[in-house]
Amino acid sequence: MNIHVPAQRPAPDQAAAPAAPAPEAVAPGWGRVLRVTVARASLAMVVALVIWSVLPLLAGWTPRVILSGSMEPRIHVGDIVVTRTVPGASVTKGQVITVKDPDHPAKTRTHRVLRRASDGTIVTKGDANPQADSSHISNENVLGLGVVRVPYVGRPAYWMAEQNWLALGATTLFLGWCMVTVLPGSRKPEDTDGDDQNGPSGVTRRYARSRRAAATVAVAAMVVGAATGPAEAAFKRVAANPASVWSAAASFGGYSDSVLADSPQFYWRLGESSGTSAADAKNGRTGQVTGTYTWGKSGAIARQSSETALGVDGGYVNQPTSLSSGTAFSVETWLKTTRSTGGGLVSLITGTGPERSLYMGADGKVRFGRNGTALVTSTTALNDGSWHHVVYTNAGSGSVRAKLYVDGALVAQSATGVTATTSGNWRAGQAQWSGNWPGTPDQYFRGDLDEVAVYGTTLTAQRVTAHYAS
Repeated sequence: MNIHVPAQRPAPDQAAAPAAPAPEAVAPGWGRVLRVTVARASLAMVVALVIWSVLPLLAGWTPRVILSGSMEPRIHVGDIVVTRTVPGASVTKGQVITVKDPDHPAKTRTHRVLRRASDGTIVTKGDANPQADSSHISNENVLGLGVVRVPYVGRPAYWMAEQNWLALGATTLFLGWCMVTVLPGSRKPEDTDGDDQNGPSGVTRRYARSRRAAATVAVAAMVVGAATGPAEAAFKRVAANPASVWSAAASFGGYSDSVLADSPQFYWRLGESSGTSAADAKNGRTGQVTGTYTWGKSGAIARQSSETALGVDGGYVNQPTSLSSGTAFSVETWLKTTRSTGGGLVSLITGTGPERSLYMGADGKVRFGRNGTALVTSTTALNDGSWHHVVYTNAGSGSVRAKLYVDGALVAQSATGVTATTSGNWRAGQAQWSGNWPGTPDQYFRGDLDEVAVYGTTLTAQRVTAHYAS
């Protein structure tokens, strides 16, 4: 019998086995479509703004970050203003210019041209400020003319100045999410078996690298926003806005701490709401208020809690206890007035009248003098209706003894200072003059006073600037 054995089919070659069919692609849902759309739109806006901020550098223009609100509503905090160099003599009324701040030599100011003064200098003003800047600008101090405003890109610099790490971190995370969302292959594959670089594990590794790259790009975008252009310049006044043109403070609550850190002999905050007493925040040397005065005026430190000032119009604050004052001392106050009569600001009154006095002349300029002689005089008038910080310091020795600071900047100095120790009663708002003092001041200062302090030491320039900056 013949047995027929059918030929067996050869075993399949495992190496040549066809790859398993790829899983069926899953159509993206509306949720992913929406996420991708939002991410792409956000990134497109950020990239466009960054390009507009950086591209002008190719033309030699300078982008500058705005860190305060003195030019609102046209220019906001976090905007970038791009300036181009122009001759100072060519700028005209209404143009926005960036200049070297005459009161803070290391900083800049970006304000609008208001007019030309009679001496040819430029009068500037922040759009949000009620008054023009007290310090005028010479043509050679004009750094550039504003030509482009790019919104929002400088917000990281503002947040860094404010130490708002929450906003900075949240924005970084959002940009990172946008990058990860729009990158190809951002949906992780289901099958992660295999070791081939081109297989699923390779895709997974490329996916991980994409996420790291996205995070890097997001951080880079934040760095561009934080570093574009110089973020300088001091706000010219504490008026309608809480900060200065470039340098914004998170809070003004630290001003009193700065004063107290320098151990004043007395410190009248003048924040009372009623009564005839001005409390001393340091040593209990209460001042007595008399004459015509008004409590509760709007204070100099606008964002400090419970901050009010004392309005005087024939009134003053007197220290009833006689104090000794040597050759090393400092006198500090904030003032605001529009009057052209001048008057005593902070004076040491002896039996023969004011022996030493910080006062305003009828011309609006602030002086410090003794026995009818002015030692130093401010360069500009301060009776412009805005708050000004004024400090006089006297050194017991050295080649320069007398120094006068206005709004944190040194404006006048003299080798001649007070050279003798005397005793008397300090008084704010009045000085009963004996004889003719330079500037022909009235005896009464008529305006608002705030934060009056007298020290038995010579404040350094750094401490004066720290008081004003805080």
